[in-house]
Amino acid sequence: MVKLRYQETEDFLIFNKPIGLNSHSVDFDKPGLAEYLTEKLSLNLHVVSRLDQSTSGLILFAKDHSVSRINSEWNGERIEKHYLFLTSSLPKELPLPIENQQLTVKSLITQQGKNFISDLFSKEPNAETVFTFKTKISKYYLWEAQLKTGKTHQIRLHCQNMGMPILGDKIYGGESFYRLALHSQRLVFNEQVYISEPPVWAGNQAKQFLSLAKDQQVLLESIEFRNNIFLFEEQDALRWLHQEISGLKIDQYGEVIFIYDYGKISNLEQLIPLIVKTFPKKNHYLRKMQNRGDDPNENLLFSIDPLNFSLRPVLEGKTWIAQENNCKYELRSHQGLSPGLFLDQRENRLWVKENSWNKSVLNLFSYTGGFSLAAGLGGARSVETVDVSKNFVEWSKINFQHNHMLNNLKNEASKTDSEIQDITSKDTEKYFFWVQDSLFFLKMAIKKNRTWDIVICDPPTFGRSSKGVFQIEKNFLEMLDLLLLVTANKGHLLISTNYEKWDQKTFEEKISKHIQVKKTNLTNVISKNEIPQFKLIKSKLQSLDFDFPHQVSLLKSIIIAKN
Repeated sequence: MVKLRYQETEDFLIFNKPIGLNSHSVDFDKPGLAEYLTEKLSLNLHVVSRLDQSTSGLILFAKDHSVSRINSEWNGERIEKHYLFLTSSLPKELPLPIENQQLTVKSLITQQGKNFISDLFSKEPNAETVFTFKTKISKYYLWEAQLKTGKTHQIRLHCQNMGMPILGDKIYGGESFYRLALHSQRLVFNEQVYISEPPVWAGNQAKQFLSLAKDQQVLLESIEFRNNIFLFEEQDALRWLHQEISGLKIDQYGEVIFIYDYGKISNLEQLIPLIVKTFPKKNHYLRKMQNRGDDPNENLLFSIDPLNFSLRPVLEGKTWIAQENNCKYELRSHQGLSPGLFLDQRENRLWVKENSWNKSVLNLFSYTGGFSLAAGLGGARSVETVDVSKNFVEWSKINFQHNHMLNNLKNEASKTDSEIQDITSKDTEKYFFWVQDSLFFLKMAIKKNRTWDIVICDPPTFGRSSKGVFQIEKNFLEMLDLLLLVTANKGHLLISTNYEKWDQKTFEEKISKHIQVKKTNLTNVISKNEIPQFKLIKSKLQSLDFDFPHQVSLLKSIIIAKN
């Protein structure tokens, strides 16, 4: 099971923040790390020592019951903060030899418009930093900085003042690098010392790392930060590379590493050996993702030789087991572009598992039954699984078997359309499987006045069945009406999409406006008290191996509560 890795005391929590993630929310609809951890850990966290988005490393949060004491008693001098950073130059005033030499820099830091200015000659300094030279790595210099005060961009400004801007610091004149090479490595407070592992550019393999090409460095950093923030087992499913390198994604499904090539990267041959060496105990596959117009008969799946890294077309499929949230899934290398589990839905599946106790659950466009499994393992009273593909429905049943849930399984896959019209809610069996067009199933269920406590719908952008063609931009609102009708009073509808032309805000507005129009129209037909009320609830934030909370996600999700 993938869990977050952190340190904590009775009053505080310490987390190793990756680059690119805000310490806290900067806009109402763009959560930061504080909001993310508050949701995932069910704590009310408040930032004590914030880090810039571009800075990685240890960040300190206060738990709810200690906030008032911190606000009244604590200041920057009560916490020792030590950072590691790289420069490509040395200060001119530093005498030789430079090993273990210290420099103290004091200045007045002020804000002018959107910029911060550091005045070394002010007689009233408000910022102080102590710098210690650590070592030379290749052509770069590794330093430690201890903050005596806590002004915005203090270390970066003082490095600029000394003529040795931090590597990758675009604002203050640093040499080009794939990131800002600044990392919060050590915090000391309450007589306790908290230390993170040094970043990959400052650790034991730093010299080799700094000699690599940019994409190779980004790849290793992306893998490192996931290792730093997650606890997981060998059989878990996890995304190791998401948007960090355009056109390339890497997923782990238990014993298998899947590399997805979207045809946008020119140096893939440099990255494949690095990926294989980083995961030496795994089997490795390269999946080429097709574009429209590509040859449909082209072989898209290759295994990677672990010795010479050559690609071999996969002629025979492989089947294996991976797990997510203590749920086992059968994966297949040879059936579709995905091996059988959409990892970006992990948090939504967890929500279903946590909220299904003694509930009736309907899973539409069910694929291999991931949501159905989550509901069953969460103690659902009944679960119905619907997909137009017989192969996917049979695959779903196999997944139920892997989780020892076969005894309550009822096979409805061979039902005809007329027989489906006779479905009732009085069946005593617990799990039902339907090979059927989801929209048709909804219409038949409405005729029989059937409802479910939880309805899950993750439709494709485009689909075709014997009942017709489904296009989400054309059929979404019609489908939404049907979904709301089969959602029971006091029930919930979880709906999601990967449609690229909608972002989360557009998706929510489309739903909200349609519901409002629907309610307005109903006022002319029924009394106000009879009109159902709907409330939109934010779905769980994506796991940090995917999009960060403030980033635009391909997956859009919302939960609709019906009262």
